[in-house]
Amino acid sequence: MRRSSRWLWFVVAGAIGFVVDAGLLWLLVISSVDPRPARLASFSAAVVVTWLINRSRTFEDRAGPPSLREFGRYLTASIAAAAVNLGIYMGLVSFVPAFAAMPVLAVAISTLASMGLNFWSYATVVFLGRGKGEAASGTRSPERPS
Repeated sequence: MRRSSRWLWFVVAGAIGFVVDAGLLWLLVISSVDPRPARLASFSAAVVVTWLINRSRTFEDRAGPPSLREFGRYLTASIAAAAVNLGIYMGLVSFVPAFAAMPVLAVAISTLASMGLNFWSYATVVFLGRGKGEAASGTRSPERPS
């Protein structure tokens, strides 16, 4: 896949993830849930959604069959970006009253800040390419007959 197409699908996945994240956050906040734990729930839902899209579109030429191992790598690779994302969000809603009143704007800022780190980690850690063995694809090589 060409780099521009891969980046476009990554942005599409991120946009859909943002809608899931911000939409669920908004629903929880208007239901009187504190914006901090609400964001943890909405962020978790967005991670699952973006994994499904990124593995099937953005990195479709490099992803192995879906597996818990692959999702584990995806989740692990997301930790650094999540720390950046959630750290910025928590700082904004905790210390800037305008963001506490409009937490979805804080989601937008924190999400943009972590996009580059996410793309790099998914391309270099998660979706390593087909045919690179069990560690890369989550599948075993076919056994030879005895």
